[in-house]
Amino acid sequence: MKKSFLILFTVIMIAGCSTKAVFIPLSDSPGYLTDKDKVTQLSPDVANANNQLAIDMINILKKTEDNVFISPSSMMIALGMTLNGASNNTLKEMVDTLHMADVSLEEFNDGLRAMQLVLLNRQESTLNMTNSIWIRDTFEERVLPSFIQRNKQYYGAMVAVGDFNDPQLTKDINTWVSDATNKRIPTAIDEPIDPNTVMFLINTLYFKADWKTEFDKAETRKQMFYGLANKEVDMMSALLTTGYTQVDGKQVVLLPYKDPELTMMVIMDDEDGNYTVEELIQWAQQAQENPKSVLLNLPKVQIETKVDGKKLLQQLGMVDAFEPYIADFTEMAQDALLTGLHIAAVTQKTFLAIGEKGTEAAAMTKVEMRDESAQMGDVEMVVDRPFTIVILDTQHSLISFMGYIQNPQP
Repeated sequence: MKKSFLILFTVIMIAGCSTKAVFIPLSDSPGYLTDKDKVTQLSPDVANANNQLAIDMINILKKTEDNVFISPSSMMIALGMTLNGASNNTLKEMVDTLHMADVSLEEFNDGLRAMQLVLLNRQESTLNMTNSIWIRDTFEERVLPSFIQRNKQYYGAMVAVGDFNDPQLTKDINTWVSDATNKRIPTAIDEPIDPNTVMFLINTLYFKADWKTEFDKAETRKQMFYGLANKEVDMMSALLTTGYTQVDGKQVVLLPYKDPELTMMVIMDDEDGNYTVEELIQWAQQAQENPKSVLLNLPKVQIETKVDGKKLLQQLGMVDAFEPYIADFTEMAQDALLTGLHIAAVTQKTFLAIGEKGTEAAAMTKVEMRDESAQMGDVEMVVDRPFTIVILDTQHSLISFMGYIQNPQP
């Protein structure tokens, strides 16, 4: 992983230079997979599951949010770490929601490990990833070693224990997330930790890539954008020879990055239609096979979003995991059913910037585990209307980010 020394340095500094060590790493995992072997074959089933989760999430969120920008991969990985502690119907609902039903836990973990390696093995772009598990000190003795081992083996998770009552621990978790996302997501925890919260499972993704052909800043001008509020925005302009297609009134253009396996697909559709995974992949392939000279006007974008993953996942059929005394996390900790161990919250924060030079994106998904009881302690294409973007690994047909932009410069 690129710049991995920065994350390691952060851990050392936090643990060694505070007035006291507010958290102690429990494993030697740095927080990411270190296998250098490039995955040449990603299971199509895993890619499709990831992509279908993207469609599920965006179709719900775009109905209520001005801007939607989500990372299905970050959500998959954070929930993947968590479901290694689940059992029975709780586990079934979680894997069903992630479109990974009818596979064993080992096959599930193998698939997500391969997906992480595909994401990490970039050529001329940056994609950094961290996985971490933070455990309340009074809960440590209940956590099962098998749960920790699986997360270490398949997710490279950094596992740490600390005093959740100490405000410094909140600062340390936020520092971890901020450093991992190049400060684009400065906080994972926005308030004091609930006294019944016993664990956080956190995934971060940070992506930065330059366009293969940059936009000339001199050609960026003010232009009207007709969205929720009609207003002038900074509109980039370039004449590009690139993949382009039209399907049922939709304009689809591909913006390749310098990384030859990555592209951004921009779809403009007046009808705000919902898309299937098969349609998106088909349109990308059609556009790739049909290069055109396109005069493209594309707004600069800089947005931050926050998603209530609990509400979203419940709508997608993941119910039991959030219910005390119904949730079954007996593979995570001893006495999990007796104390009502459950997922209290799932939060995803994202950042997106689209500019003349390229794209910068970050995502953080946090799963918060809580005991119910307190027993354990505290052709001319002008994108001037709402548009969908898909950051796609075309070799593996894998969506790493997807967004629906109605207000590019709030």
